[in-house]
Amino acid sequence: MKELGIYIHIPFCIKKCEYCDFISYYDKNIYIEKYIKALKKEIKNTLEPLVIKNLSLKNSQYKITTIYIGGGTPSSIPSKYILEIMNTINKINNIKNNSIEVTIEMNPGTVTKQELIDYKKAGINRLSIGLQETDNKLLKSIGRIHTYEQFIDIYKLAREIRI
Repeated sequence: MKELGIYIHIPFCIKKCEYCDFISYYDKNIYIEKYIKALKKEIKNTLEPLVIKNLSLKNSQYKITTIYIGGGTPSSIPSKYILEIMNTINKINNIKNNSIEVTIEMNPGTVTKQELIDYKKAGINRLSIGLQETDNKLLKSIGRIHTYEQFIDIYKLAREIRI
């Protein structure tokens, strides 16, 4: 059985950072729902032929070993959409009970305690918290929307929730 890593791109942001070269949009939130609907359809159409629901079957082609949700800023969209994405994957292959790494990128200025709880419910067990700098003036100059103090707050919340 071959290993399969999945990258899911969420191209939405609150503000485009000065240094960012990735495909991302800060003024297109009206498209989030349509994008998620198309993404779930693509996940279903791509994964179903590759992955069989019961991985104990000898004819399974692939085993999902990692999922990375990047962007843009995935934490800038409502967490219900992250839950929908992960539920779509789980319908094809139940990864919640597997010990695979599931990561989401997040900006400290775009996440709440409830969203962290939702991420954990979705099976996310690793956070990539976008701290590029600890100096608030430099953070502002590179276009980041958070402060160092907000990073510390989110870090503490994530530890409390045990993600």
